[in-house]
Amino acid sequence: MFFTSLFTDIKVRYLPEWFPGAGFQKKVKILRKTILEMPTIPFQLVKKELVSFLPWLVIDEDQTNAQAPETAKPSLTTTLLEEAYANSGDQKISEDEEELIRNPAGIVYAVGVILAALPHIQSRILRLTTHTEPHPDP
Repeated sequence: MFFTSLFTDIKVRYLPEWFPGAGFQKKVKILRKTILEMPTIPFQLVKKELVSFLPWLVIDEDQTNAQAPETAKPSLTTTLLEEAYANSGDQKISEDEEELIRNPAGIVYAVGVILAALPHIQSRILRLTTHTEPHPDP
């Protein structure tokens, strides 16, 4: 428990990082970075895979000769990117269009990760509730 959780009336987000008990701010910075990168990384991977289908697609100025896998698997992101590039006249899409594709695809990716872990969590809860005897010490 953080020291700052004892003070509910104080605006703890304005406390300096060096303040005793404000160690949560370092964790929040790391979590914020991770949360903001979560939809971006899978999106960039799908974009790299699309290079094989759309050779005129430029990912970044530095990666025009990037090696890509031979196939891009059908997904929500590939479908939306292909439609966006097909509808754009100059074969480029804006940052706003990319964001409109990236964020929902990131949500679908996160839900998929949660659903993949759900059976494991359910089996652990079932084991904990059916085997109530304490674990013997080694």
